Amino acid sequence: MRHEDEETRDYSPHTTKRKSILSTVQDVLDHAQGFDYVVVNDCSWDSTRQVCREHHLNLLDLPINLGIGGAIQTGYRYALEHGYDMAVQIDGTANTTPVICRPWRTSWRRRGWIW
Repeated sequence: MRHEDEETRDYSPHTTKRKSILSTVQDVLDHAQGFDYVVVNDCSWDSTRQVCREHHLNLLDLPINLGIGGAIQTGYRYALEHGYDMAVQIDGTANTTPVICRPWRTSWRRRGWIW
């Protein structure tokens, strides 16, 4: 039950998306020095393209929605075609943190998985 004096909060998906994209990219820049990034926009109807263009972020802007699997594959394919020796998927939900990228690279090199 809502009371008359209760504050109403409205969370705009556009504002949330903007903050998520910007904070995720900044997290990569701050904690994964020497790593590059690319934002994959899977034909999103939200403000992803606008946010990336306004802030001059690296962007792959897909013309159709390929779904989560297609978007992830696009990122990995981009890395492969551009000669990256390693690719890590990081999203705005903090499932993978950029802090782990450098230790992973060191470990993978030690094992001979990357050169």
